[in-house]
Amino acid sequence: MPDNHARSVFLKNENRQDDLSVQKRIYDPKWALPDINHWPDYFEMELFPSGSGTHFLSGRQTDFDAGYMFLVTPSDFHRLNVDRTNIEYYNVSF
Repeated sequence: MPDNHARSVFLKNENRQDDLSVQKRIYDPKWALPDINHWPDYFEMELFPSGSGTHFLSGRQTDFDAGYMFLVTPSDFHRLNVDRTNIEYYNVSF
C-alpha cells in the first residue's frame, strides 16, 4: 500500500518477538481480489467508522455498515467487499 494511504505506528514488545501495528488505511476495492481470502498468521482487528459492504469470515457472510468492527485470528480467513471506494478504516495487527 502506498505510504500516502496509510499512517502506521509499529511498536516492538521487548519481551516477545511479535510486533504491534496500528494503521489508518483507505480501502479501495480495486486492490482486492474477488473471491480470494486473506488468511493471516497473526491477529487482526479492523474498525470501519463509515461505509458499508459485506465481510466474509471463515465461511460466514455478514453485511456491515458504519461502526462495524471484527477480529480475525490466525485460524480464520476473510475477505471484504465494500459498496464504495476509498473507505477509511483502522487496522490493528498483532
